[in-house]
Amino acid sequence: MVGLDGRVALPGRLSLTGTLAVLPWLRLSGADTHWLRTGPAAEGNSFYGPTPLEASFGKGLHAEAALRSQLGERLALGVGARLWYLDAPKGQARFDRSAYPDPGASRVPPQAMAFQAQRAHLFLEAAWRF
Repeated sequence: MVGLDGRVALPGRLSLTGTLAVLPWLRLSGADTHWLRTGPAAEGNSFYGPTPLEASFGKGLHAEAALRSQLGERLALGVGARLWYLDAPKGQARFDRSAYPDPGASRVPPQAMAFQAQRAHLFLEAAWRF
């Protein structure tokens, strides 16, 4: 992760902070699980258990900004927002590893997939200095 972090003091015991981070390379390893796929209803076309998902050479971004107020000598309160963006366009689902009746023996080729996630959050915070 490569990034920048900054803080600006504002009048009235306020401060504005910000963080920007770039993920120049990311890797995804996960599973897509559908527990109701249970067996040989359509012989040769049925799946069970998790389907492995894989991706490499993705990228991402993390951005955060917060407005904080120092209330007294020890107490600080803040409000902020956070954004995550992850993109892995060269992924694949490995249905060959979840095919019924014999995982790994299927001739199903990996399916090309692009994975993308965006998350945005608002947060409140309180800090007490000892």
